[in-house]
Amino acid sequence: MHGTLNPKEFLRGATPPTDKSVLSRQADDVLCSKVLMASVTASLGLGELVQRIEQHDSEKKKDTEALAEARRQLKEAEDARKAEQEAFKEILEGSKTVARAEGKAEAEK
Repeated sequence: MHGTLNPKEFLRGATPPTDKSVLSRQADDVLCSKVLMASVTASLGLGELVQRIEQHDSEKKKDTEALAEARRQLKEAEDARKAEQEAFKEILEGSKTVARAEGKAEAEK
């Protein structure tokens, strides 16, 4: 019980708690609970922040993978285009060779 003093405590020189000390203790309790709540809130905020960072990193990784895939597909398309150009050149050269051969054959007749 706050504010009361039993005789044994009085004989040992203990002083009874004053209203101020009781209020001070209560204020300390309230302050401690507020600090604890703020700490818990901050921890939850940090947890949310960590989740957001992890989500951002995950999205960034997916974007990086998608970009790498797009680059790979672009390279394949460029390689296919180059192969088509080479094939077209070969066909064109073959056509020219055939035309020359036909021209020579006609000239010899």
